[in-house]
Amino acid sequence: MSTFLKRETKREISILGQNYTVDFGRDHLAFIFKRVQVALEIIKKKDPGDLEQEECFKEMHDEEKAVLKRAIKEILDCPKEVNSIFKGEDTIVLHRDIYTYLVEEYLDVMKTKSPYNIERIEGL
Repeated sequence: MSTFLKRETKREISILGQNYTVDFGRDHLAFIFKRVQVALEIIKKKDPGDLEQEECFKEMHDEEKAVLKRAIKEILDCPKEVNSIFKGEDTIVLHRDIYTYLVEEYLDVMKTKSPYNIERIEGL
């Protein structure tokens, strides 16, 4: 009897001592990544207008952190637990690093070969 082999897309990850099980095979993750990319481009192109440079810089960072935090919550699928990650250190660097880590994990899962590919079917 033949059995279908599903590609493993779930990963056990640890972020600052907190463990999560993330299914990087969920379809909507690609839309989250695209939404973040578009939002960050818009923030980067913003006209500072009448704001002082320091004030504008802070506003842009706050917007970027909000975009990244929302994406992290959606990717990890644990909105309440994610808030505790940023309690001690709510920096833009931490938001960027965690988001980048999650993107790299997603890419790693997507690069994993399916047990069913054209080479296998053709016997290559």
